[in-house]
Amino acid sequence: MNLAVFPRFRNIGHRILVVVTVVLGIAAAVVGHLYAARGAETLAEHGARDAQRLLESVNRSIESIMLPGQGALAQSYAERLKRVPDVVDFRILRADGNEAFLDNATIREVNARLGTPTFQPRPREEVSRVVQPGDEHLRRALDPGTRKLVSYETRGADDSRIMNFIYAIPAQAGCTGCHDARKANLGAIKLSVSMANIDQRIAATQREIWVVAAAALAAVLLVVGLLLHASVVRPIQTVTRAMQRAAGGDLKQAVPVPSRDEVGDMANSFNVMVARLHRLYAGLREEQDKLTTVIQSTGEGVVVSNGSGEIVLVNDAVVRLLGKRRERIIEEGFLKLLDDPKIISDLLARQTEAPVPYKVGYKGRTLRVTAATIHAKNGERIGSAALLRDITPLEAAGA
Repeated sequence: MNLAVFPRFRNIGHRILVVVTVVLGIAAAVVGHLYAARGAETLAEHGARDAQRLLESVNRSIESIMLPGQGALAQSYAERLKRVPDVVDFRILRADGNEAFLDNATIREVNARLGTPTFQPRPREEVSRVVQPGDEHLRRALDPGTRKLVSYETRGADDSRIMNFIYAIPAQAGCTGCHDARKANLGAIKLSVSMANIDQRIAATQREIWVVAAAALAAVLLVVGLLLHASVVRPIQTVTRAMQRAAGGDLKQAVPVPSRDEVGDMANSFNVMVARLHRLYAGLREEQDKLTTVIQSTGEGVVVSNGSGEIVLVNDAVVRLLGKRRERIIEEGFLKLLDDPKIISDLLARQTEAPVPYKVGYKGRTLRVTAATIHAKNGERIGSAALLRDITPLEAAGA
């Protein structure tokens, strides 16, 4: 994973924590979504099974009512079922999709089969079309080869979900006296149930899932953050502070090795590096001290500058020969060592592979001055050096 896409926190622990948060957050979202979807599916399956058991019970009740020929009681029973909580509608249908027990079509058919006016027609008929002719759901429910509960979803006036169930009323042996024995199903029961309460339960379950997932994620991040800080961030911070002190010149230190993993290897490598640097630096200091002692004890003046012309070394002999304070010599720079920059510039320009000394008169003294540019192995100029010697007594003796 490319960490460059994440916010550039200075603290590596924060960056790792961001990565862990994103990964765990995605995982929690996927698991939560799948769990919530599975929960909704389970509730729907339970609802379908409950509806089927209810309709089977209603079917048996209707059969017990219809066998004695009490059709009016069946209609009254259906009206009472409509008042059950969450039941939006309950209808007993004929095979043509009209509501039963409202007109005289079935009464006329039964009386014609019996040959006598056994059942009195209703004085007031009403035709209630519940489903359209050829409705796919009713056709599937009445199909004798696949008799089963048929369910489908519609929307109410307030856009709430309504689950509709259609269950066929099979023809029983006791029904053949009034109904055609060739009919496998006499009609169907249609139950419409509001899913508002179930949807609320699903929504509440989903909220609980997200709350639990968020709490679990927070707890995991807290534990991960503490572990990261203890096992990764703190050791790295310790090594980082030690490296900063080493960069400032403090090489007499060592950091604890917290473990035998990569972080421990880093700490151990740092300790080895600092120990070697300390030994090397101590050796360089010793050689520098020897060289400084030699330079300071010589009677000749020695001046050394860096690549920018800033003086980095002036021995006591230079101060005595030039009659200047050390601070002034350093402040004026290498080219103004003899006050006139042209003198040193000409000496540097005329130098050869073996620099030739030149006599220079300065403040009543005759100085033999040798100046040369110092080059690195790659030819880069890294500084200059000058050697000054007082030859005034020699000149006077020669005179």
